[in-house]
Amino acid sequence: MIEVRRLLCPGTFQGDDQRQPELVQWQQVRMLAVLNSLVTRNRKSILMRTIIFTLMLTTSIAALDAAEKTVVGTVKAVDSDRGSITVNDVALDLTRKSQISIDGRRANLSDIRTGQTARVTYDDALEVAISVIVGEAAEDGEAWLRGLQAIQGVWKCVAGEENGRLQDRSKVQQEGRRLIIKRNSLTMDKAGSSQKWVGKFEVDATTGDFDWIGKTRLNDGWKLTEWTGIYELKGDELKLCFIFDRDELAKRPTEFKSLPPAQLGLAHAFYTFKRVED
Repeated sequence: MIEVRRLLCPGTFQGDDQRQPELVQWQQVRMLAVLNSLVTRNRKSILMRTIIFTLMLTTSIAALDAAEKTVVGTVKAVDSDRGSITVNDVALDLTRKSQISIDGRRANLSDIRTGQTARVTYDDALEVAISVIVGEAAEDGEAWLRGLQAIQGVWKCVAGEENGRLQDRSKVQQEGRRLIIKRNSLTMDKAGSSQKWVGKFEVDATTGDFDWIGKTRLNDGWKLTEWTGIYELKGDELKLCFIFDRDELAKRPTEFKSLPPAQLGLAHAFYTFKRVED
């Protein structure tokens, strides 16, 4: 998976929090400490440990997203003496732990030139760069960003195939399956059903790779879910083919069709969506 786990954020699992990011982040860190102590006290209870680890996953993911952001663009200024870089209009400091690479090779801040394309992951609360990638890899990041922007919006399912079986058109219409894509958040639901998939995703416009991780609400509650798949976007038509991953056992599909579980061992789906008005 293409670092998709790092893209999860608190808005995926709870209401949007309008408090200051620094306050939210520290409260999440404190919550992690409390949960960690609970794990220690409940080592013999499998159910309790499962519940606590689920809470820890949600909290730790939220803490990451509360601070981390990414900017892709042109290097406007580099100050090696001060240890700072400006990409587009974002000015950031660097520390000893900041990782810098140019064309896949480790580099120093002094090696970066203005006018180059850079992709910088940074701590928004501290305004400190975590990693700086310059060169072709950064340009790939621009392609990723363009791919992400292209599929924004609300999508309605018009055709479906699950585990090797084509769905009847009447069933597709009755289910009313839809996608809601906002930034890197993807929610899938069905009309008149409590089933819901809420999480974060990443796409690669050059390869057509699609990865999603989040939580699925079924009749017995929420559970952690991952999809490994491919996608294709042509105008207002979006094709999405994926496998419900388990322990990273799923192999990425190579064509837009689903296979029976007996053949694949993991649930497999292929849907075609049409863009609708928000």
